[in-house]
Amino acid sequence: MFFIRQGATHKVVIGPVVAVTDGFTPITTLSVSTADEAEVILHDNATVVSISGYTFAAITTADGYYHLTLQSGISGTVGHMTVVINDDSLCLPVKADFTIIEEAAYDAVYAAAAPGYVVDQPVNTTKVAGTVQTAGDIPALVTTVDTVVDGIQTDLSNGTDGLGAIKSDTAAILLDTVEIGTAGAGLTEAGGTGDHLTAINLPNQTMDITGTITTATNLTNLPTIPSDWLTAAGTAADFTTEIQAGLATSAAQTTAQNDLDLITGSDGATLATAQGLYAPAKAGDAMNATQINGSATAAANLALSAAGIVPGTTSGTPTTTASNTDLTGYLDDELIGRDIIFTGGTANGQQSTITDYASASGVITYETLTTAPAASDTFVIV
Repeated sequence: MFFIRQGATHKVVIGPVVAVTDGFTPITTLSVSTADEAEVILHDNATVVSISGYTFAAITTADGYYHLTLQSGISGTVGHMTVVINDDSLCLPVKADFTIIEEAAYDAVYAAAAPGYVVDQPVNTTKVAGTVQTAGDIPALVTTVDTVVDGIQTDLSNGTDGLGAIKSDTAAILLDTVEIGTAGAGLTEAGGTGDHLTAINLPNQTMDITGTITTATNLTNLPTIPSDWLTAAGTAADFTTEIQAGLATSAAQTTAQNDLDLITGSDGATLATAQGLYAPAKAGDAMNATQINGSATAAANLALSAAGIVPGTTSGTPTTTASNTDLTGYLDDELIGRDIIFTGGTANGQQSTITDYASASGVITYETLTTAPAASDTFVIV
């Protein structure tokens, strides 16, 4: 069974066509325009379409084999399709089976830029468990979570202006609050304006004063006051130092808030959900995609098509028509009629139809390529 792209024109190989008299002599004169029957049966709705007017030509280098050009109109519906040609007086009945697969699934394997079958090939999904909004965001979400977690860890360990400083300073403030205790009831301010204190009444308290005092009465046992305490420059410098030492910088607080906001995300995903998606992807585990472009059928069809793909590597001195390969386990001529597509090396991107295969040597013969492959070029047979 061979795969063809939905809605596309395909040139396929039909054969072998052998004589009705002995069952083995190749027939090179079969014509679909004069045959008793030349039809395509579409299995999805049992539709029968005549192909008597389609291009059908014998392959001169392979007696008994023909090229049939299937028009795009006949491949419009995904599913199984059978070509049937009968010419009762000339040859035995000819039958060829094909499977029409969706464009995306076909292009993923056969398009010029497709990588072909690769073990553990990444899958580009548009849905995860049926949810569209998270599938395309997985790579960005993984990167974002990784960046956010790293940023939080850095901030937590930053004792200068990060979250580590906030934690340390908060502990210091709480300790100071305990020390003030009930004496805090003696703090008063001017006229209800809330902008500064006019009097501090802390009876019988021992205090270390490191700020600037502008007016003081009834103070005893004070140390010598430095000369710059009461200057404008000294006051400004002291306030700036104390504020920065007591709190994280505004930029650090903004960065921390942005990091925390990123954890939740605009789609409502929690950190636990994000980490659940992130962990297997970062660990390199396989991801089992159950849909492709919203279609479970497309995913299943792609899996079936990939199972029939044969990978290989050239060796020796390949030419434009034949090459030694590393293939084993196939009988003579078993691969005739299948397409060989080069996926790497000198012949990368070229495609041809196999006309012969020798199992003993692993030599594949194919229709003429534009550029000869080199040894160690990779290919797939489909």
